Amino acid sequence: MSQRSENLPFIKKKPESQIPAIIKFRENALEIRAQNNNIALLFFIIISVFVAFLLTKLHQVIFPPNSIQYDLVLKQYHRLLNPEPTERFVFLSLSALAILASVSIFLIPSPNFKIFKRRNLSAILIINSILAIIVIAGLSRFDFGRSLFLNGPAPLQPTLIRLLGCVVAAVVLLLALFRLPPAFITTQHRLASALGWGIFLSAMILQITAWRLFSEASMRETSPWSTSMDAFIYSISQVIFGKTVLVNFPAQYGLSAELIGGFLRLFPFSILAFSLVFCVMQVVSLAAVFHAFAKETRVWVLRPLFGLALVLVTFASVIMINGVDEYYLQYWPLRFIWPALSIFALQAYKSAPDLRHAAAVSVIAAIGTIWNIESGLPIAIGFAALLVTKWAFNLGSREARSIALRRHLLRALLQHGILFIAFAAAMAVYISAKAEHPPHWGWLVEYQKLFYGLGVAMLPMPLTITTPWMSVLALYLLGLLMAASAWRRTPCTRGYDLIFFVAVLGWGLFTYYQGRSHILNLINVCWPAILLATILTDRAIRFVRTRRLSRPHLILPAIAIAGLFYTALPFVQNLGLLWQNTLTVIDTWGQAASPLVSDELAFIREHTVPGQACVLLTRRQGLYYAAAGLGNPIDGPGYSEMLTIKDRDALMAQLNTRRFDCVFIGMGKDSEQNLDTDVSAPFRDYETVATNAKGTLHFLKPKKAIAPEDRL
Repeated sequence: MSQRSENLPFIKKKPESQIPAIIKFRENALEIRAQNNNIALLFFIIISVFVAFLLTKLHQVIFPPNSIQYDLVLKQYHRLLNPEPTERFVFLSLSALAILASVSIFLIPSPNFKIFKRRNLSAILIINSILAIIVIAGLSRFDFGRSLFLNGPAPLQPTLIRLLGCVVAAVVLLLALFRLPPAFITTQHRLASALGWGIFLSAMILQITAWRLFSEASMRETSPWSTSMDAFIYSISQVIFGKTVLVNFPAQYGLSAELIGGFLRLFPFSILAFSLVFCVMQVVSLAAVFHAFAKETRVWVLRPLFGLALVLVTFASVIMINGVDEYYLQYWPLRFIWPALSIFALQAYKSAPDLRHAAAVSVIAAIGTIWNIESGLPIAIGFAALLVTKWAFNLGSREARSIALRRHLLRALLQHGILFIAFAAAMAVYISAKAEHPPHWGWLVEYQKLFYGLGVAMLPMPLTITTPWMSVLALYLLGLLMAASAWRRTPCTRGYDLIFFVAVLGWGLFTYYQGRSHILNLINVCWPAILLATILTDRAIRFVRTRRLSRPHLILPAIAIAGLFYTALPFVQNLGLLWQNTLTVIDTWGQAASPLVSDELAFIREHTVPGQACVLLTRRQGLYYAAAGLGNPIDGPGYSEMLTIKDRDALMAQLNTRRFDCVFIGMGKDSEQNLDTDVSAPFRDYETVATNAKGTLHFLKPKKAIAPEDRL
């Protein structure tokens, strides 16, 4: 059965069990394509590592190391500065070279494209084994344990033993599958679907109840709350108060705060309501990815494995099972939801390729880019690349359906551009109309420039084959090669649309890891690779089962299944911990996790009313603004987002030149602000009206404005 017949509804497909045995060892196009793709992938990996080495040396010669610009940022961040101009140069150069290589592949005549024109079982076995060894070697230096937080490789021996055990389990599973009748392997029965969905949903709900649902009482004085959570919630709280992103404060996370805050203004706000909204976003985004995966795959046993692996690598599960109190909403769900929805929309477009479904992908890309440019732009580029690439492959065909497809692709591409520009323009008009003065459009990318240019919290990216991030990129390259070789033979086929899109999307999202190259961020951006690997594994199992591929092609799927086992295993091992955390959350719900935070928040509420503008010069500034319903009369970034001396000086200038009726200043190591200056200096003509019970927060008012009833 050819790939062409998969897209013709009037051709009746035979069940896989009824495919004639004569094609068992036939040298079919699919076998040769798979063989050539794997060989091309290995060559590309070797060449890329060699070119990366040369580019590294070239950059070091042409661009000598620059001194780190410590004078731009506050002293407390000096230790985090570790710029990676060489890694950035190498990664961007290799990305550009990969695009040029892809274009050149399109131009090579089809007869000359094949490395091998006949099936060669020895070559297949050797190449697949080499690729498998490379992947295992990379994963053997990585685990989901405490080594992630120590900036070093995992203990090699126990990690390798556990990984090899997963490989053995994967081989046993494949052997068992191939001893079953085909109906038991690729069944579409409701029971199989319910099993996959049931395990996935149960894991996700358990994760939410144990970890992702929080209230005001959950707030602590620990660093994750005082830094990551505080920075994230500050801008949202100020939009709820009535301020505007890019007008009153910069956009570290894109314009998402404007959209989220505008939505939350429709309801009575609380920290619990805030948490519930993000839990709903988690359910929607994860379910969107799993739905697209379930539609794309038929081997039912892969579904529960993928579901557990997906839950483990998303929404900070790895951080949670290692005992770190960090929700990291900046990625989960903020940078995840729109790419996840794009997977769902692209799968729907693949099933019914019309302008209506294409518009859905384009709208998601446009809103996602407005929401957060780092995660939204890869959606827009990925869909445009899909449309342009398929149009190019169909360009030389005179078949009627190729002509019709080219017209559709051009219309979809034009629609894609119009919708993207229209949504961006509409958001710009909205921001400008809402603003009291012209927006600071440069604020939209200021933090990206800071983090990427100064190298805040960056770590080196080792340029060796046997690293986890190399395996992730290699998988994306394999997806692109498979799509290109399939379209070269059958340009109209839709079978590889999702594979191509996921590969481009994953490559684009990987830039977040390259810009913040910590192993934890590699986990954040690896979910497209897990999705792609499982989809390709499903295809390989079905093709081998129906004799369209030879059995050596099961080597890489076995490694992919081992990877699923390896990823799902930590979640299964920590089921007891997750359940115990759920019970703890239920038992302690409403009890203050931090007496200090509870005391400070109660003190702020005692001296303010919701909707009031107050200066909060204390840690957990954003959390207190959100919980108490207050606004900041100061323009500029919140304390947790204040990295530069320029922003600190702008804050001090406003404090020195303006008068405020409501000021709170934190004291002590757990509450005072550390801005390398005395933030209390502008308030020498103010009087302390009250101090909280723990002595960590002072309430100030101008001396002449203090009423007798306010004195305590």
